[in-house]
Amino acid sequence: MKYFVKNGNEYKMKPQWGIYSTIVGFFALLTILSFTKAPDSSLYCWLLGMTIFLIISFLRRCFIIDLNQKHIKVRNGLFGIGHTILLDNLVGLTVHEIKQVGFITTNVSLIARFVNQKGKYRETQLVQALSKKKIQNILNEIEEILGNEHQG
Repeated sequence: MKYFVKNGNEYKMKPQWGIYSTIVGFFALLTILSFTKAPDSSLYCWLLGMTIFLIISFLRRCFIIDLNQKHIKVRNGLFGIGHTILLDNLVGLTVHEIKQVGFITTNVSLIARFVNQKGKYRETQLVQALSKKKIQNILNEIEEILGNEHQG
């Protein structure tokens, strides 16, 4: 398990520090520079606020596969409402890649498609990264976890 930590029959995704630490570091650097170069400006207050929101948003993220209760729990973003997806209602997992100018990859997401309690199809983002290979590795690990659950 490279991306998940097993705790009994629960698999919790490890924090992915890569892009978030870069973004938070960049905003923190801009905050320090704006405070030292223009202390009378309110720009550093806005940048400090954005840095704090980014940190809170990262700390609120959660992705747990619980094989005892047979569901997946996901929560993304600062104000993101968590989703609980029953494994029986899971239709499939897909990889979405966003490219700019036709060849520059800006975002790759792993999307879960499921049926909610009202019988409607819904989609939610499980994880995102900058490379398709990382998302594919995470998808392979999820399929391995879910495959072991069906065998056991």
